[in-house]
Amino acid sequence: MNTKLIELGLLEIKERPSSKGGLKEFKSLTDKGLMFGKNLVSPRNQKETQPHYYPSKFSQLKALLQGEV
Repeated sequence: MNTKLIELGLLEIKERPSSKGGLKEFKSLTDKGLMFGKNLVSPRNQKETQPHYYPSKFSQLKALLQGEV
């Protein structure tokens, strides 16, 4: 599902520096994706976000993912 959301431009992969000197990836809704949800601060790391989808928009998002829109 995330791969399709990225292809549609609704979700993107962002990076942040890790504590061990590398990079950590996390997912974030794009401006276009914000019509379906919001980015919450991750409880695992305050420097990351995680997508939270609105239940009221789920049927629209599902139709988009299935190519019905």
